[in-house]
Amino acid sequence: FTERFVDVTEAVFARVGGVPAAFASRKEVFVEGEKVNWIEIGITKKEFQGMGLQESIFFRFVWQSYLGAIKDYIARKEGNKFFNYIRVAPSLFLAMFYIVGITSSKPEEMASVASTLAFLAVQPVSLSPFKQHVRSEKLFPNVNNLDQEPSDRQLAIARAVKPHEARLDEKTLVISGDYGGIEHLIVDKKGCNGRQKVLNSGDSEVDTYMEKRLKYDGVAGLDQMVIVDFDLEFFRDYFGFIVQRWRGNSI
Repeated sequence: FTERFVDVTEAVFARVGGVPAAFASRKEVFVEGEKVNWIEIGITKKEFQGMGLQESIFFRFVWQSYLGAIKDYIARKEGNKFFNYIRVAPSLFLAMFYIVGITSSKPEEMASVASTLAFLAVQPVSLSPFKQHVRSEKLFPNVNNLDQEPSDRQLAIARAVKPHEARLDEKTLVISGDYGGIEHLIVDKKGCNGRQKVLNSGDSEVDTYMEKRLKYDGVAGLDQMVIVDFDLEFFRDYFGFIVQRWRGNSI
């Protein structure tokens, strides 16, 4: 399991009270010329779940990959790199104003910039935030349509980033055979043999989707491959969500 956090672009190790609580990695993979960020996050013990570690680490990776996409966009422009940054600077400021809600006008130049992340979700709570903040055309799976298959691009990404020992269902992007040596991490609906129970999200569509896809019978050991394109609209929506949550907590 820990070997998968070695040959990566970036690794993060989080501690709680001096105890290792989470291991996370981001690996840049090129799929047909497109940069995709493969994300893996592992919580070491049950008591560290629900502390927001996964959310904070994941958003860090999302933001860094998006900044990388902006740099790549500028690097592809013709001419002097320094002057290209100067030319793009007004659009970058407008993009920040758009994200924080100062303006409703999305800068056209930055509108096409997006970063793609892929990861495995085993719990409904891991998928529900993306249904809430990402447009359906930017996200696979589509929890509103069990019959929707991945696009050719999404399938190519899944083939490229999936763990080598795992098997991929190319119609659903469900992963199997990825729990060798860590069977204790398999989610079990009943929590048998000390395994983790299902963490439902409260969104009935997400909970039903994940139940049908991953079965949760304590034996299956299935994961859902998730592929997301993050763009300006996501950051604007997510920033608004964070502000609302902060205001709610401060009341």
